[in-house]
Amino acid sequence: MISITGSVTTFQENGVTKMQTADNVTNIMRGNKALNITGVLDGFETRFPGYQIEFGGQAEQQSKTSSSLKFAFFIAILLVFTILATQFKSAVQPLIVMFTIPFALIGVIFGLLVTGLPFSMMTMISVVALAGVVVNDALVLVDFVNRERASGVDRWNSLINAGAIRLRPIIMTTVTTIAGFMPIILSNSSTTSDYKPMAVSIAFGLAFATVLTLFVIPVLYSLVDSLFGKLGMTRFKTHASYEECVDCDE
Repeated sequence: MISITGSVTTFQENGVTKMQTADNVTNIMRGNKALNITGVLDGFETRFPGYQIEFGGQAEQQSKTSSSLKFAFFIAILLVFTILATQFKSAVQPLIVMFTIPFALIGVIFGLLVTGLPFSMMTMISVVALAGVVVNDALVLVDFVNRERASGVDRWNSLINAGAIRLRPIIMTTVTTIAGFMPIILSNSSTTSDYKPMAVSIAFGLAFATVLTLFVIPVLYSLVDSLFGKLGMTRFKTHASYEECVDCDE
């Protein structure tokens, strides 16, 4: 139910007559676009030609903030890529590492669907934050593999060693981070309700990104490195496929 009460003010702005009403909207879940009023006003401009509706106040601020956060997200992506490219001295391996970001977005969407929370401003802030956080696990894996291969270990065993040695630190880091958000996620207090979408988004985003990173990133690394090895575009001297390693063991 939408309850709107308030006075209406008529004024002129740039030669256009405007009517402004400052009302309180109750019983509406905050975070939904334009406070869900757009559904009520659908077709208004068609039924009344010459009239337009503009949202101000909190709805206007949310629209501006949404645009700013989208820009901030792309800036974060660019900065992460630049830093990783400098670290790896490669333009391809940063893309492998950043492949974890879509995993996090899947987790965010799943978390919101499971908990029934809206995609709010706090959710968008958490997505921007996740862009710089979820790459850490893949960064640790890829960096370890590179170090192993630089020391002469073949690709297959480098990936096996990375998964075995770095598994526990990666899992523990993710678990402790998620545990820090659990009080907010489990709280029913009204004081934490605004922050719950952010906590859920970060927790589910990290969880999904971590699990998928451990399985997908090694496979993606192997496929890309195999392709570049055949093209003679890799800096590592030792290359081996799974079948070759099995033959060597035998």
